[in-house]
Amino acid sequence: MTVIDVLDLHNPEVDGDNLTPATVAAIAKAKASGADTIRFPRGVHHFHAEGAETRSYSVSNNGTGPRAIVFPLVGCHDLTIDGGGGEFVFHGRVSPFVIDRSTNVTVRDLSIDCARPFFTQGLVLGAAEGYVDVMVDRGQFPYRVEGGEFYPYAKEWEVPDNVDMLMIEFDPQTKAPQYNGYWNLGRMGRNTNPLPTGWRAKLTKVITASELPSGALRLHGGFDRPYKTGNMLILCHGSRIDSGFVITDSADTRIDSVNIFHIGGMGVIAQLSDTVTCHKLAVKLRPGTDRLLSTNADATHFVNCTGRITLSECVFENMDDDGTNVHGISTPVSRLLADDTVEVALMHPSQHGVNVYCPGDTVNVLDRTSLLTKGTAVVKTSEMTDLEHIRLQFEDSIAGLIEAEDALDNPTRMPEVLIRGCRTGNNRPRGFLITTPKKAVIEDNVFYNSSCGIHITGDANYWFESGGVRDVTIRRNRFEACGYAGNSPAVVVTPEIEHPDAEQGCFHRNITVEDNDFHLHNAGMLLAKSVDGIRFVNNRYEHSDAYPPHPAPRKPTEYIACRNVVEEGNQ
Repeated sequence: MTVIDVLDLHNPEVDGDNLTPATVAAIAKAKASGADTIRFPRGVHHFHAEGAETRSYSVSNNGTGPRAIVFPLVGCHDLTIDGGGGEFVFHGRVSPFVIDRSTNVTVRDLSIDCARPFFTQGLVLGAAEGYVDVMVDRGQFPYRVEGGEFYPYAKEWEVPDNVDMLMIEFDPQTKAPQYNGYWNLGRMGRNTNPLPTGWRAKLTKVITASELPSGALRLHGGFDRPYKTGNMLILCHGSRIDSGFVITDSADTRIDSVNIFHIGGMGVIAQLSDTVTCHKLAVKLRPGTDRLLSTNADATHFVNCTGRITLSECVFENMDDDGTNVHGISTPVSRLLADDTVEVALMHPSQHGVNVYCPGDTVNVLDRTSLLTKGTAVVKTSEMTDLEHIRLQFEDSIAGLIEAEDALDNPTRMPEVLIRGCRTGNNRPRGFLITTPKKAVIEDNVFYNSSCGIHITGDANYWFESGGVRDVTIRRNRFEACGYAGNSPAVVVTPEIEHPDAEQGCFHRNITVEDNDFHLHNAGMLLAKSVDGIRFVNNRYEHSDAYPPHPAPRKPTEYIACRNVVEEGNQ
């Protein structure tokens, strides 16, 4: 083993406490020398943007643009970053780890946190439908009010004008989202972006700010109902550019014994990569902190990866989004160019610039209304013509197969999934979202999410997250009071199909839910739509008094447009 000690490359007289220049130098030295380990000693280590390597990336569900990268693991092979149990504190808008075109990279034994978190929280002192008064610790969460505008800031950054801040209530006793809670998208008046449409329109509130004589912050926003006095209000103003780990076009990546106490985007986002393993990855609150948010987005997220995604003995808590999301990208047809060539569109802005097709891939042709597969085609060439469009030439003629109303997705570049021995909860929405046609096993986990614990979905019209499942096993898990923020069952299978028809065909197939314990305040264990072959067997239900029952109780199991349903041995 050849080891590079980062402190040997650190010049405190020049760089002070900033280890970024030494880290970038250590990675360059390892690539040049063939060293297999970069080591940090135990302790608190600080990283600033000064000395970071700037590279531009298009990262699905995280946006396109330059990133200031502290650990630019680009073109690295057989390399371990050993944190030595150290605490890594990041200052400003930086991307801690980018693993790009690399193989067999391991990051282990360290903690990630931000000096100033990318959210602001405060105690709700009073509220009405038109305003909410919040007492904020300005030492932890500095802000100012100018001209009726709210400006959270740090030494290194201010919130961009075009950020919509998710405003969500947390219960300070449970440190989880409030039961049947209320949330909005707070938009500052200086935001010149067009107002959203659809379901986001009702939730978006243009807010103004003022300071009260007591020192409290008053936010005016025409809220539909009051926030609850005594709760904590969190305003999220991070950028998904600032995710903890970005893994792209790489193979055999391992994240082992890593804590993420806070990061402004996702904990881990991997795309177009083969085999990612997260073992004892803990996205959670720092012990003893009074902060209530770990990540401003998903704990982990995997897009059109291959091989196997393994999550083992992980903890995902207090995120502003899901525990994990495994999916592909569906791309609607924008133009028919020739008998063997089409142009497809990356419709969701957060997916721009990500080419999910390679020569030799066998792709599905989807009816965008039913989501059913009309046929398949083999890619001959794939070219990004701009950030929003991909030109695909196929091995054979697709005349009569692909029409302008269709969409394509790529089951070739999807992973097997194993999630074992993990815990997820105290977060805003869901636990695990799994949409892959490959084998998926979710076993021996504990769920305590404010929405459903497991969601199997898929669509080609809004989120464009593809992947009809073909072999999913959900077994020996425990679901604790999931769905308390609304009225969601613990396990939900709901592809976005407006009028599903089991006689015409089902989008999902072969889902087994067996030997699980459901400890719920409502009876809803399973809701399934458009599944051919669903088994709900040997499961146990126990009523929970953790939260009041919803006024519209659910049935224990519900099936919509499903075929070959088996229920037996349930208690």
